[in-house]
Amino acid sequence: MERIQLTARDGRIDVTLAARQVGGDWLVEITGGQAHIGACALATFDRTHARASASVLSAPGHREEQVTLDAARTITRHTRGTAVVIAGLHYPEITVDEIDIARRLCEELVERFLARLDD
Repeated sequence: MERIQLTARDGRIDVTLAARQVGGDWLVEITGGQAHIGACALATFDRTHARASASVLSAPGHREEQVTLDAARTITRHTRGTAVVIAGLHYPEITVDEIDIARRLCEELVERFLARLDD
């Protein structure tokens, strides 16, 4: 079972992506600041139509839906398998600019993760 852990930081915003392979599929955690589970997404690849589809669940008051949805779809398109992504990012008194930084770091970590799979 392969495990991968990657981190990224910009100022006080730190994000970690931890992934483990489950058979041919991937279970991915994206956390930052005060880690928790705010949302999760399940994506599957439809080989007949060559497309990824995903569903997301989020805890009330949390805003990680888009992070999990985008990451799960991206990973599934790349691997053509199933991906579950959970995310929880919390930084006290976060600014609008820091929210953008956190989103960018999440996207960068997903890209680094996929590049690592191609090595």
